[in-house]
Amino acid sequence: INRTFIVCDPEPITLADMIATLREAAGRPRNLIPVPPLAVRALVIAAGRHSLWDRIGRDLVASSADLQKVGWSPRVATRDGLRAMMQAAISQSQDSSR
Repeated sequence: INRTFIVCDPEPITLADMIATLREAAGRPRNLIPVPPLAVRALVIAAGRHSLWDRIGRDLVASSADLQKVGWSPRVATRDGLRAMMQAAISQSQDSSR
């Protein structure tokens, strides 16, 4: 094929959705508080992390269309994978504390 592909979800998922999914998988309520991007930007820049804002301060949406054309599809949906990851981490933590 000799091409570079960006592996991504067929459906976009927000960072807030990822965090909410992880919290729910941990048995916690979503409890996310919406914070305006300008407020986050101001805090990040005030903390001297302007380069961090350059990376996280905008939407990153990629298309999986080219991958799908060559027959690729994710084996696990992102939300399902996040849930499984959190449940495995909790299980491992409980096993190591015994």
